[in-house]
Amino acid sequence: MSSIIEVEHLRVLELVGADSWKGVRSFLTYAPNAAGYMQAFRNQPFPNVPGRNAPRVRRTRALFNPGGQRGRALLMSWYETLRTPKKARIYVKTTDRPTRLTKDLDGKTLEGPDQHSTKGKKPDGIHAWQLTKGTALQLNPYAVVRAETAYYAARFRLADVMPIIGATNRQRLPNFGNAAKGTMRLMRVGTDWQWGDELIYINYDLQWSGPDETWNDTIEAQKGRWLVVEEPRWQWNLTTGHLDKLAIDDPVLKFVPGKETYTVKEADGTLVEKVRDVKPEARRLFPEKDFSLLRSLTVWS
Repeated sequence: MSSIIEVEHLRVLELVGADSWKGVRSFLTYAPNAAGYMQAFRNQPFPNVPGRNAPRVRRTRALFNPGGQRGRALLMSWYETLRTPKKARIYVKTTDRPTRLTKDLDGKTLEGPDQHSTKGKKPDGIHAWQLTKGTALQLNPYAVVRAETAYYAARFRLADVMPIIGATNRQRLPNFGNAAKGTMRLMRVGTDWQWGDELIYINYDLQWSGPDETWNDTIEAQKGRWLVVEEPRWQWNLTTGHLDKLAIDDPVLKFVPGKETYTVKEADGTLVEKVRDVKPEARRLFPEKDFSLLRSLTVWS
């Protein structure tokens, strides 16, 4: 036989995108020649696929003594369209994050201190609700966006990428669906590079918080105060079937969210401590950084 022949009935070509191909070819050769041919196949284009998007050999495997043929080797070469530096393909999938609800759509309390029986007034501190059926967890969908791109290995610097992992975008991102400032969070950066490749493949995975809130709007905290509160004591009257309030109240130390104390100096110089309401405040967990590295990518159609 010739030093190498293709097993043509094992040739496969697949169009996986508008301009993206994958393919497989198989060859029989003598075992001592296998390594040399594997090196020669590297980066060779798939036959009869024109243009810069023609798939090229990215990986080759040798199976020695196939089917008991001693001294022979079966070579399998996998082809794919190479990525283009400064261009990215965008893939989007949706996932969910759980949120615990305290009210329903009508403003009625699901769990915790009663918030609706007093007709919009503050909870009375006595009545509360608990779920007896179902769960108050709601899954809120959000998008995970992957940008697959490549860089020339000689020019790529990991130091340009690492500082923005975990951060959100300081600028609007037109090439990522025109995502608003602070709505894209870079979760991770993956690399796929083989020794000797001119290109280094990079995958950017980002979470989009949605059009209505940024990632730094998703966490709130409310200041509170430990106060000594007089709580009423109640007793069930078995004779009358009524709930009787006892004459004695219990002083208890209780954390009261949404309250803080402040000191006022009266006209006579007396210092008086008062209590006022405090609203919840947003908390920043993710720094905003320059995403020029991503804004500069041209998105493949």
